[in-house]
Amino acid sequence: MHDDPALDKLRERIGAAPLGPAVEERGTVIALAHGLATVSGLMGAGLNEILIFEGSARALVLTMEEDRLNAAFLDPADGIAAGSAVIRSGCIASVPVGPALLGRVLDPLARPLDDMPAPDATEALPVERHARRSSTATSWRNRLPPAFWSSTRCSPSGAASAS
Repeated sequence: MHDDPALDKLRERIGAAPLGPAVEERGTVIALAHGLATVSGLMGAGLNEILIFEGSARALVLTMEEDRLNAAFLDPADGIAAGSAVIRSGCIASVPVGPALLGRVLDPLARPLDDMPAPDATEALPVERHARRSSTATSWRNRLPPAFWSSTRCSPSGAASAS
């Protein structure tokens, strides 16, 4: 074989290329309205997962039904219409956290909106998670005087009655 630097680089790239099938779940846009997309065919998608549409627009899964889901666009939906393809990213929406974010203004995809460079955050957390209960947390009844407690309750019929 002849030594050719161009072919050597090509052989190196071919050798490093991942081989085998790539799994990709694809769906279809059923309808668009007011920045929301209704999508079918993404049965494995999860709540708060980021979806990627044709043209690389992204959306956040808000609701899930048996045969479809609804997602809110996080990017402009230009060029997307009923019938457009959608794929799962496999990533749950998360945001960077830490001291680098103090005083910053970011969009839901953590892109700066304050004309400053992207923050150098070392950690990210899901956009929705259970709050930790503080060891110092107390019932609201313990923090408010009794005068602020409700003196009416609703009966099963929905009518208010004095207690």
